[in-house]
Amino acid sequence: MPRLQFWLRSGLIFLLLLNQPLPAWGWGAKGHKLIAAAAAADLPASLPAFARRPGAALLLLANEPDRWREAGLDALNADNAPNHFIDLERVPFHAAWPRDRYRYMQALDAAAARLRARRHPRQAALLAPQRVGFDPYAAIENYQRLVVAFQEYRAARLRRLPPAPFAAHAIEVMGLLSHYVADGSQPLHTTIQFNGWTGPDPAGYTRSRQIHWRFETLFVNRAIPAGALHGKLAPPQYLAHPFTAYLHFLFATHAQVAPLYQLERQGAFRGRGSAAGRHFVIARLAAGAQMLANLYYSAWRQSARPPRRPFQF
Repeated sequence: MPRLQFWLRSGLIFLLLLNQPLPAWGWGAKGHKLIAAAAAADLPASLPAFARRPGAALLLLANEPDRWREAGLDALNADNAPNHFIDLERVPFHAAWPRDRYRYMQALDAAAARLRARRHPRQAALLAPQRVGFDPYAAIENYQRLVVAFQEYRAARLRRLPPAPFAAHAIEVMGLLSHYVADGSQPLHTTIQFNGWTGPDPAGYTRSRQIHWRFETLFVNRAIPAGALHGKLAPPQYLAHPFTAYLHFLFATHAQVAPLYQLERQGAFRGRGSAAGRHFVIARLAAGAQMLANLYYSAWRQSARPPRRPFQF
């Protein structure tokens, strides 16, 4: 009898867990690896071989920021968790985005203060920066870190220092950059409708708190083959204004929120899904890989300019 009670209790716990909303990671390990690998493979021969063929290190690091979240460490989570998304519906400015994280926070605080002055405290609370998200800033910060890492690699070669540590550092930054760019290609990372539709329902969209995980992880694992992005990317382009280009990329991703929910309603992401569902996911993965390749290529080109002061090693 005690054994029967144990198994009944275990089964009940399992069912309860199954119905809990799962954490909203970005794509899942497989999607992040597909994007990072495709972006590196797209780079021209003008980049060093370590960047074009980074191997297992890049694939490991592409999902590192999600492992930071999985660790459940409070200070790290407070810093890292908002970097994975941006709720574009809540951003009170679209024409003139602040160029750094702290001016962005100040602009959100100012908009919240105006709402409180008009006696809209609930709407003001939604503009807390950690609730709106920081994805474009996480991306551009790591882009600029990569510019520096590439500059360091160039400087090390000129000074005839062993290049391996500098190449390893650049690969680490490539991996972190790839994570946030990949998150930016996932429509549910750009919207308040990130895990089931909330508020007035325009077209019978699901309110399930499972959609995020089922779309970006379960469906990708089941239905998207390892070579899905082969031949899907164009040669990378140099981005003269990376932050502006990245914002346009996010807006294009956000435009796919409603189509995603429409496909979900049609069963396109169930099991191995439909052809339309697979095409949709591959297109989003390819968009992330293309933006990432553009940023890798642009960082290398920008790194040809010498730093403001000579590096000290």
